[in-house]
Amino acid sequence: MLAKMAAGLEKPNGLTVLRPSQLEPFLEELPTTELPGIGEKMGEHLRRLGARTCGQLGRLPLSRLKARFGIVGEVLQNMGRGVDRRPLTAHYDYEEAKSVGNTITLNRDTYDAGELRRTFLWLCERVARRLRGDGYCGRCVYAIARYPDFYTVGKSHRLSRYVDEGMDLFRAAWPLLPDDMAERGVRMLGVSVSMLLYHCKPGNLFELRRDRLTATLDVLNKRYGREALKRATLLPGLPGGLYETVRAGWHPG
Repeated sequence: MLAKMAAGLEKPNGLTVLRPSQLEPFLEELPTTELPGIGEKMGEHLRRLGARTCGQLGRLPLSRLKARFGIVGEVLQNMGRGVDRRPLTAHYDYEEAKSVGNTITLNRDTYDAGELRRTFLWLCERVARRLRGDGYCGRCVYAIARYPDFYTVGKSHRLSRYVDEGMDLFRAAWPLLPDDMAERGVRMLGVSVSMLLYHCKPGNLFELRRDRLTATLDVLNKRYGREALKRATLLPGLPGGLYETVRAGWHPG
């Protein structure tokens, strides 16, 4: 995180030296909106909590941040303190994928249960298509939802078998989402698959036949457009008008 921020200070070359002794004064007056992933809306929510700068964000009690933002509260506090425990990886040294996932940010607060269900199914289909395209199947699913007030909830579940098909993923991940989404409204949905297995094989004759059908659909969608053929429940053209954020290898945290 700090490397990304420091690289943006001295454009176009991006050559900046940020020493440990400089970290605290650097963050103390830096607006929270300068942090990667924090936009104006999230910045406004943080300002209401008294955190205009990264220094102020880092000093907010963790219990208060978790009560306000859910599972991302700890991430926000760490960002305010300049803490990012992910290893720094060169662009030529990426490890094999550990998870595959997609998130989608809706262009409005959505309270329609049917629309949320269809959008999540579309996400699951997309993740499954990416899994198959890379030759993977997975056994652990994770679902995440963010409310209009930026409170975020997520839950994972380990399956008894490996999956790489959209409806299997949907059936496993949809029950992980909270029951009150339609009442509270949703602004973001996400799903990911981990515990990946490369070149997994179908378990029975039915799965073998279904995999052949799915492979045929993948070929046709690749030739004529990735959503040329879709499930009937997605025929209205989801996610028409939605703004989507897709990150390869996305996983919680």
